[in-house]
Amino acid sequence: MRRIITSLLIGAFLGLFIGLQSASVAGKEPVVKTAEHQVRSHLIAKKVKVRHRRKVRSRARRQSLHKGVLPERHVPLPGSSGEEKNYGWYAKRAYPNDEIEPNAYANALAEARKLPLYKPAGKNQLETSLQWKPIGPYNIGGRVTAIVTHPTDSNTFYIGAANGGVWKTTNHGSSWVSLMDTFPVLSIGCMTLDPHDPNTIYVGMGESNNSSDSYPGNGVWRTIDAGSTWTYLGLAPTQHISKIIVDPTDKNIIYVCSPGPGVSSDSNRGIWKSVDYGATWTQSLLVRAGKSKTSTALAMTDLAMNPTDHNDLVAAVWQGVNSALTTQPNLPYNGLWRTRDGGVTWYRIDTLKGTGYVNGVTYKHLSRTSLLWTLNGKGLPTLYSVLTSLDKEIVTGYYLAGNFYGLYRTNDPESGWKRVLDSSFLIPFRGNNIDSVNLFNRQGDYNNFIVANPTNPFEIYIGGIDVVRSSDGGDSWKDITNAYPHYFANDRNQHSDMHALAFTASKLGNDLLNGQDGGIFNTRDYGKTWSRIEGLPITMFYHLETWDAGMANLPNGFPADSLKVMGGTQDNGTVAHGFTGNRGWDWINRGDGTMSQSDPNNPNHLITSLQYGKYFFRTTLDSLQPNKFGDDGKIDPNVSKWTEISAIAKRRGLTDSSEAAAWVVPLILDKTTGKDLYTARCFVYHAKLDFANPDSGTKVEKWSPQLGGVPNNTKTWFAGDIETMAGGVRDSHGRPMLWVGSIYNSARTIWRTTVDETLPVTTMPKWIRADSSGLPSLYPAWIVTDRLDSMTAYVGFSGFNASGHIYKTTNGGKKWKSISGNLPNAPINAFIINTYAETSDPLTKNQCIVVATDVGVFITTNGGTQWSTLAEGMPHLVVETITQYKNWIIVGTHGRSAWAIDMTGIVAQPAGVVAHRSDENYFRLAQIYPNPLNVLANHELRVTSEGNEFIDYIELMSVANGELSVTQHQIGDNANVTIQLPTSLSAGTYILRATSTRGSIASQKIIITR
Repeated sequence: MRRIITSLLIGAFLGLFIGLQSASVAGKEPVVKTAEHQVRSHLIAKKVKVRHRRKVRSRARRQSLHKGVLPERHVPLPGSSGEEKNYGWYAKRAYPNDEIEPNAYANALAEARKLPLYKPAGKNQLETSLQWKPIGPYNIGGRVTAIVTHPTDSNTFYIGAANGGVWKTTNHGSSWVSLMDTFPVLSIGCMTLDPHDPNTIYVGMGESNNSSDSYPGNGVWRTIDAGSTWTYLGLAPTQHISKIIVDPTDKNIIYVCSPGPGVSSDSNRGIWKSVDYGATWTQSLLVRAGKSKTSTALAMTDLAMNPTDHNDLVAAVWQGVNSALTTQPNLPYNGLWRTRDGGVTWYRIDTLKGTGYVNGVTYKHLSRTSLLWTLNGKGLPTLYSVLTSLDKEIVTGYYLAGNFYGLYRTNDPESGWKRVLDSSFLIPFRGNNIDSVNLFNRQGDYNNFIVANPTNPFEIYIGGIDVVRSSDGGDSWKDITNAYPHYFANDRNQHSDMHALAFTASKLGNDLLNGQDGGIFNTRDYGKTWSRIEGLPITMFYHLETWDAGMANLPNGFPADSLKVMGGTQDNGTVAHGFTGNRGWDWINRGDGTMSQSDPNNPNHLITSLQYGKYFFRTTLDSLQPNKFGDDGKIDPNVSKWTEISAIAKRRGLTDSSEAAAWVVPLILDKTTGKDLYTARCFVYHAKLDFANPDSGTKVEKWSPQLGGVPNNTKTWFAGDIETMAGGVRDSHGRPMLWVGSIYNSARTIWRTTVDETLPVTTMPKWIRADSSGLPSLYPAWIVTDRLDSMTAYVGFSGFNASGHIYKTTNGGKKWKSISGNLPNAPINAFIINTYAETSDPLTKNQCIVVATDVGVFITTNGGTQWSTLAEGMPHLVVETITQYKNWIIVGTHGRSAWAIDMTGIVAQPAGVVAHRSDENYFRLAQIYPNPLNVLANHELRVTSEGNEFIDYIELMSVANGELSVTQHQIGDNANVTIQLPTSLSAGTYILRATSTRGSIASQKIIITR
C-alpha cells in the first residue's frame, strides 16, 4: 500500500536533461545560462497560445529516469516498514550502467515523432486514422501532486497529476476537462494561482516527489484565461519544480524553487527569480556541497515568503540529491537559507547558534523539509518548518527512509524556534489504534507538506501518511484522514500518502480538498467524513490482463466499454472492469498491484499479485473486495477470499521474502489446464492450484536452478532477478516450454527449458542458456513465444541502445536477429503478436506485432521491417502494459489510465513485402537506376522521387530471407540520392524502400546480380 522510497533514489527530483522541443506547442526553447547566485540570463520566452481543445499531436514528452547507484543490498519484507519502492524502474532503463545518457530520451522522442502514422491498406487520404478510446478507470484515481482553487468560486478548482497533466472542474468535481493533452509532457510538480488575477495560473512541470517514476518536466507555463491558452516561460533545464511564488504586491516578480535534475554537476536547480513577468530569469540561489564550483549542486525542496515583507524569503536545501546508498548519513548541507533583499544575497540560518533549530551540520540525519510562512492571530509573521529525519532500515541496516522528526515554529527565524510537535506523535496503523506508526512512516522523503487555511492562519495542516490538523497554531493536533484504518477495513473513503491540500471559496471555510496517491477527496466537516471525487482518468498501471472467460458470450463488434479487464496499479491495488454490475472499476486487491491472470475456462478463477512477489488466487466472485483484516492486523479467515500462494511457498521452505524479486514479478497461468501457475524471483516456481482445497491442497515446487541474482546468494538486491517469463509449446507430457529473461551475476541472460520427453511430468525441467549471440547488453523486459514452434521466440529490452530493442530467434536462442527496424531507440515495456491480423497465407504468421514503449505504441505488419505509430487520440505517455482480446488491443498507461483500440481490418503482410501506405502524403519513386544492378561492376545506386519530394531514408531488404541489407539516412534535402552498396551484397531480389521527409513511404523491387 505504501510507497516506501529509498535513498538510492533520494534525489527524488532527479531526471534526465530534456530541453523543450515542441515547436508546435511551445516555440523555440530559450537558452538558460546557469551559475551560482547572481547570474542573469536573458530568456526571451515566446508567448505561444495553445488551445487545449485542438487535436494536435504532441511533438515531445519527457520522462523521469533517475540516477541510481546499484550496490548490493537486501530486499526487505514486502508490505513491512522496510518495504522499498520500485527503483528497478530506473535500473532497468540504465542497465548496464548506473545512469542514463542525458540526451537518450530526448533523442528517442525525436525518433518517435518521425515515424509515420499507421493507416490500414485501403484507407484513402480523406479517411481518418485509427483512434484510441479511453476506458478508464475514472473512479479509482492516481497520484495527485497539486491543487489550486478559485478564490471566489467554490466550484472551480484545478488539480495536477503526477504524469497526467492539469485538469479543471467548474462544478466541484462532477465533471473535468483536461487542459494539457497537447503538451509535450504531463508531469506536474506544482501549481500557483496569481494573487492578482484568479484566471492566471502558473504550472511548474516535473513531479517533485521522491519516486523513481517522477518524470521531469519542461519548465514553467502560465495561463491568463483559466486554462484555455498557455504561454511558455522557460526554465526547462530545471526538470522538476516544487514551488512557484508570485509577489502579492507586484505580479512581475516571480520566484521558482527547483530540486533540479539528477546529474550532480548540473546547476539547473535552486531558486530562480523573474522581475519581468517571466520573460527573463535570474538564478538567485544555488548551494553546493563544497567550495568547488564543480561540487554537487543541491536540491531545493521548498520556499516560503514572509507575508509582511516580500523581500524576506527562506529556502529549504536538501543534500539528498545524488546521495549514494551508505551505512551512515552524511548530509551536513541540509538546512535553511534566507534572503532579506529579494534574493540578491542569501545566508544560512539553521547553523546560527542559540536559535533552537536543528543544525544540519551537526545533525546529519535530516531529509526533506517543508515550509510555511503565515500570520498568526496577532498579525505577526510565523514561520513553520517540517523536518524529516533519515532512519536506519530494520532489514537493510542502511539509512534509507524518512520519519517525521518534528515541527518547528518561530516569529523570528534567526533568534528563537520552538519544537511544537515531535516524533512521539503517532497515527493509527490498523483499527482501534492496536499499533501506531510515525506520521511519515519512513517515507517522508517521498511526500510531506504543510499548509494553512487562507482565512484562518491558526489552522495548520501537515501531510504525510495522513493529514493532521491543528486549530491553535500547532500546539495540539488531530488526525483527520486515518487512512490506514480505512484501508484495513476495505474502506475506499480515504487513501494514504498525502501530496496536497487546499480550501475552496466556500463561505463556511470548511470545504477541504485532499490530493494523494489515491486521487482527490473532499470533506466539509474537517475529516469526520470524506467523499472521493471521481471522473479523473489518471491511474498509473503496471499491468493489464483480459478476463477472457467473462467475455466468452460477448457478440462480435462489442464496444470498448464492454471490455472486461483487470490490472495492477501504483498504490491503488488490483482493479477490475466488467466483473460486477458496477459501471466503473472495482478494487479487488490491495497494495501496489502488479500482474494478474485469469482462467479462460472458469470465470471464477482469478490470480493477482502485489509488489515483490506476493501472489494470490481465488475461486469465487461472490465478493471481489480485498481480504479483510481483523483488529489484530491479521487477515480474517471468515471473510477472506484470496489465498496467498507465496505464503504457502514460504511455509514449505521453498522461498522467503528476502529473496530478490522484481517489483512486478512475472506470473504465467497455464491457459489450458487453468491450474498450473508459474512465477519467478531468483528461481522459477511452479504452483499446482487446488480450487477445492485452496490452502492445504495447493502444491508449490521449485522449478529451476538459480537463474537470477548472484550465484549461491538469493538475498542481494540489486544484483538482479528474473524480470520476464513466457510459456511456449508443450511436450508430450503437457508441460509448456518456459523462457526467462533475467540479470544473473550482473549479466543479461535469457534461459529456456528443453523439451525432454524422458523427464517425469513432476520433475523440474532442464534449463539452458539461450542467448548465444546477437543480443544487446540491455535489461530483458518482455518475452513472447511462437504458439507452434518451440524454437521461435521474441524478446524486448528496456534501456537505450542504438542496436535495437526487439529481437527474434528461430533456433532456440543460438542466434538472435533484430527486428527493431525503424523503432525509436527507447525502452520496450511489453508487446503482443496480433494473430487476428494473420491470413491463410503462412507468410503472414507473426508479422503483425504491437509494442508498448516509453515513447508510445507502435505497430509493424511485416515482421519488424517497418514500424509506424499505431493511432491518434492518446496523449504522449509511457505505456507500461499491452494485452488483447479478439480484435481489441488494450494498453495501460502510467498516468492516464487505460485505452483500447479496435484492430478490425488490420492485415499482416507476407514476410518480405513492404506494408501499407503510411499516410496521406504518399509519394512514388520515379526511377531506380541501374536496375538490375551488377554489384561487382557498379555499386552505386541512384534513386529519384516523383515530384521532387525530398528523400530521408533508404532501406534495402532481401526478399529471400527478410533481412535488412542496407540502411542509409540521407540529409533530407534532396529528391535525387545516391547510395553505396557493399560489394559483398548477395545476388537476389530486394525491396528498396524510401521514406520521405514527411514520413511517406514508397517501395520498388530491385534485382542485384554479381
